[in-house]
Amino acid sequence: MTIFIGTWKEFIYHFTPRIKQQITILTKPYRDKMNNVCPKCNRQVRQIDSAHVHGRDRPQVIGLVIKKYKRKDGLYEIKDLDLCIKEITNEHIPIEKNFLFLCKDCHKEYDSKY
Repeated sequence: MTIFIGTWKEFIYHFTPRIKQQITILTKPYRDKMNNVCPKCNRQVRQIDSAHVHGRDRPQVIGLVIKKYKRKDGLYEIKDLDLCIKEITNEHIPIEKNFLFLCKDCHKEYDSKY
């Protein structure tokens, strides 16, 4: 069991890659069903992106989960890091309320409005 004690920035720096990997695995079946066709522009593309819905981006979802681990001194103390990452992954469910599946161009356009 891995224990983490540190700041918000340290948590994000060290564990965002692992969280991104888990989210990629979680959303892959949804992207695969789309046969690489963007639902917004209807273009056939090489790859569909998983775009976080505005108001539910990765740092916001992480913050929702790890706020319960915040100590009075402002540091975060997580005694079971694997469980915490699983909680963060599960917070992205239901998929339909947390992601839009778009081509890179439509994803960029969507994010530029936020």
